[in-house]
Amino acid sequence: MINSIFVSYPTPINREQVAFIEALLDYLRKRGFSPRTLGVTDYDMDAPLKAMRRLMLESNGVITIALKKTLAMVPIEDENVKDEGPLYEEKWYTSPFCHVEPAMEFQLGLPIWKKGQGQLTN
Repeated sequence: MINSIFVSYPTPINREQVAFIEALLDYLRKRGFSPRTLGVTDYDMDAPLKAMRRLMLESNGVITIALKKTLAMVPIEDENVKDEGPLYEEKWYTSPFCHVEPAMEFQLGLPIWKKGQGQLTN
């Protein structure tokens, strides 16, 4: 029997991200899972949150991959460097859905893997 698993990730922005996603999906398939992704394997004309909820309820678990998506230049305030003007650092952000989906997963009571604890919890 194949176990459906909801795999969510933002659209990859480079080859390394594409290769990672493909390797993960292949890994899951070889272990008897059927990865399902909204907009890739499953389509829905309903509102995105309703579609995600439906797909989660039809799955045995959720994997959310927070790939870097948007690069922002964030100002740094440094009291020691007042005369040089504003300093900036690069920060990468992911899709907001990478935060919404795990929260939905928790609310639906789906199993959650807590990294470092080596156990599934409900």
